[in-house]
Amino acid sequence: PLHESRKGVIHAGGAYDELGFYQILDYIKKYKDETLTVQGAFLQPDKERVNREYTELLADERLIISTKYLENDEVVSFISQYEIGFCFYNFNNTYVKQNYFNYASAPSGKMFKYLAAGVPVVCSNIIGFKFVTEFDCGVLLVEPTEESIREAILNIRGNYSYYVENCLKAARHFSFDKAIIPYMEFIG
Repeated sequence: PLHESRKGVIHAGGAYDELGFYQILDYIKKYKDETLTVQGAFLQPDKERVNREYTELLADERLIISTKYLENDEVVSFISQYEIGFCFYNFNNTYVKQNYFNYASAPSGKMFKYLAAGVPVVCSNIIGFKFVTEFDCGVLLVEPTEESIREAILNIRGNYSYYVENCLKAARHFSFDKAIIPYMEFIG
């Protein structure tokens, strides 16, 4: 099966508290059968915290951090190597609280990369991600605890092909290339 050929879960984007990074790390720490790849920015204070609090994840190679810049046309191919993607916001973080409307209403750009790659998602239950339920391409979580993340992942894995197909349907629905055709015809 497809998900068995993919290698673990991925957090595409910045490794920041604002983006629920440490909630994901706590999940990985608790469930030793999981491996997380992080692809994105990783600031020095976060590097120091990870080296201090999550040393065993690095030593066991269950946390792989890549800060290599990917060109836009490389991102979907890279993400497609992974089984499930994360897209969280930490609403306990002061910065996110102050900018709540922006975070809650606008879907993250990485979400559409996950969909285009056919990678089901586990993400925050916000209005901007309502389509995840509508397309059934992942699981929304009110509170991303270790247990709720685990339940979501097991749910996706239990019907993986279904979720992958729904990701691809959602990607086609939200395709910019498709949406721009009427405009291009109008100005053409």
